[in-house]
Amino acid sequence: MKKKLVSIGLFLSVLANGVYATDMEECFYLNSYFNKTPQETHGKINEYEARIAVDADDYYSYLAIAILYTALSSPMDSPEEGASKKAVEYSEAFEKHEKNNPVAMTYYGIGCSLVSRDSRNPFTQLKMVKKAIRILDAAVDLSQGQTRHWFVRYMRGNFYINLPGSFGKREAAEEDFAYIRDYYPAHPEIEGYMCNAFYHLGEIEKAFGRLDSAVDYWKKSVAIHDRLGLNAREGEQAAERLQLFAD
Repeated sequence: MKKKLVSIGLFLSVLANGVYATDMEECFYLNSYFNKTPQETHGKINEYEARIAVDADDYYSYLAIAILYTALSSPMDSPEEGASKKAVEYSEAFEKHEKNNPVAMTYYGIGCSLVSRDSRNPFTQLKMVKKAIRILDAAVDLSQGQTRHWFVRYMRGNFYINLPGSFGKREAAEEDFAYIRDYYPAHPEIEGYMCNAFYHLGEIEKAFGRLDSAVDYWKKSVAIHDRLGLNAREGEQAAERLQLFAD
């Protein structure tokens, strides 16, 4: 019995010292939860809350939870109520421990944009959009030369492409998606992100009147969507575009 108690004590000691500490690599791969059910996502949130309860210094768990709440807030047709505010709350908790992390800043900025979308207060809407713009532009600058510069630009492009023209960010969005398009051939591991990127590249081409090029991009979006079995709104929209514009 004494030996068993010593073993349990050793286990708890190791656990408390961060054997399960979260890191950036683990956080980044939580993007897969954008294609999972709310039940699965909440189950994962519970895991990270348990980690924080054991080790308050495991601050990357705050970022992990921010990403998961971003996933819950992202569906435009059925965002979870309050999830966008939670994404911002946990992003700010992470920033208290580590500032100037461009990937973390990206989720913070997207969280602010989602709070703006969900708010009914015009002042809050404008304030949070401006805050999101400021954070995302800073994240792009900071990520220059880093491994995930592509991701920061991908996320900023997704935000900017949907902003009203009065914000003057359309050209930056077009540049971001052009960057992702050119980055992809040498980095096939980002294929899952290209379903969205190709849809928007098609929309950009359509806006310039280059319909044949737009159709080519939409076909690529649909092909990736179907091949990977994604649950992406943009893949479905690309399919709808093809029904309207493809020969």
